Amino acid sequence: MLCETYHDSKLDHAVSERAEQFAQSLHLDLGDRIYLRGSNDFGAVVLPDSSLVVLGPISACVYATTADTDDRDDVAEKNNANYTDTESDAKSKSQVANVHKKKHRKRSTAEHRLRAQMQGMALRGANMWLDMISEIVVHQELPAIEETQLYSGVDPLIPAPLKKITREIKLNAPHNQYRYELAIVEAVNSGDDDKVRRAFDVPKLGKFGVLAKDPLRSMQNHVHNLNSLVSRVAIRAGILPEKAYALSDKFFLAAEECQTIEQCIELRTHCARAFAAMIREYRAQSTKELPLLVKNAKLLISRSLYTTCKERELATHLNVSAEHLSRVFKQEVGLTISAYIRQEKLKEAQTLLSDTIEHVSDIAKLLCFQSPTHFTRCFKEFTGLTPRQYRLEHSTFHQG
Repeated sequence: MLCETYHDSKLDHAVSERAEQFAQSLHLDLGDRIYLRGSNDFGAVVLPDSSLVVLGPISACVYATTADTDDRDDVAEKNNANYTDTESDAKSKSQVANVHKKKHRKRSTAEHRLRAQMQGMALRGANMWLDMISEIVVHQELPAIEETQLYSGVDPLIPAPLKKITREIKLNAPHNQYRYELAIVEAVNSGDDDKVRRAFDVPKLGKFGVLAKDPLRSMQNHVHNLNSLVSRVAIRAGILPEKAYALSDKFFLAAEECQTIEQCIELRTHCARAFAAMIREYRAQSTKELPLLVKNAKLLISRSLYTTCKERELATHLNVSAEHLSRVFKQEVGLTISAYIRQEKLKEAQTLLSDTIEHVSDIAKLLCFQSPTHFTRCFKEFTGLTPRQYRLEHSTFHQG
């Protein structure tokens, strides 16, 4: 429901007032959005014309839909009961009444389950819509800012000793749009080489930012930026951080050897394609047919992420020796069992950090890490971010 521009006749007056109060309490910029956290909450997004769209509450829509169904079913049951009164004796009436009661109980349970499912689907759909509108506004509709405006906005944030240096360098505004970067990230994550090539061919509506006084040095820094970006994409796709870092180091060194801007631009494409190939090979390896022993071991591990899963316990469950299990698992998966368990626990931690508001120390305890400190160290090695940094970047509860 869109408050202020759309009013449903069935919408309760109290809900309308809540929506108005919610809208008046917000102070959002163009493209900012607030997600719906629950079925009784509101969400909002600011459009290019600075108008505010408010969505919610989901419960009002769902209850109205299911209430209409309830009314129709009640009428049908009443008609059936009236028919029974004229055609049956008292005993038949009693039997029919009992049947109706049982049907009503079953229907109530089914309706409750259906209502919960509808609320969940509607909530996800509403938040996806908010995301979509925000992306369109920010990456396509947001007007370019004049360079003088950019200077005035950035200048107060620069420490006094550096102000003279920064004033000597032009910003080269406007920068390339964020959607250009997103296209590269999505292409690398797909592992599709053709898609990566097409991403670099996307028309650029801005310019490369100035990252150094010397143009060559500036473009070398752009190679470094892209290298860091796509290496993190690979890690999130499941590549072991150390493997991703090793390839990243090679491209850092290669960028330093570039003699021309054209070589830097070409190296950016090579870097993205290399990480896409790494992701493609990793996924091909992950989907190959595994021996039944390894499949069962991985299944047991996936069910034991919230316990202290040990290699010997797995072997006992699978009725093999720990040595045999360890050898076959490492041969097929490329990781030791303990490394694989840690990897899967850290993947689960990523989900908990992005989809829940559990405290980091509680997540560490849930996943049976030795301590929050140990968990944080392992998580940073795996993702390149601390748990707190990861949550700030990926939380589904992030606002604005």
